Amino acid sequence: MNRSSLLIAFVAVSAILAGCGSPQAPQGDRVSIDLARIEQGVGSPIPLAVVVEYRLPSTCSQLTSITNTVEEGQITIEIRGGEFGEDCQRAELVYRISIPLNSVGFLHGDYSVRVNGVNAGSFSFESRGPSE
Repeated sequence: MNRSSLLIAFVAVSAILAGCGSPQAPQGDRVSIDLARIEQGVGSPIPLAVVVEYRLPSTCSQLTSITNTVEEGQITIEIRGGEFGEDCQRAELVYRISIPLNSVGFLHGDYSVRVNGVNAGSFSFESRGPSE
């Protein structure tokens, strides 16, 4: 590979990586949580969901993001919202959402779940190999 080809490849890779950037900070404010609880079903993989009742402050409020992280047995879910509109009425509106948790990647052990700082509960997970 000659120098000009190497330079073009370097510029192309640099442009691609610059476009990726780092993850953006979450947009909006954390919504108010009234209830958060874990629902565990029967099956393989084990169906898990976190049921959340939350409040939005006005008729123009919408969810902007739902993110989750799993670190050493702690599942942290963050729900954010924002205002979209001009003629908004202040009214705390209550909504309900079920957030599925894919248990396929979970390791054997105990897990606790928090949604915007509210304890949703905990569960134990027994990972099974393909022959069990």
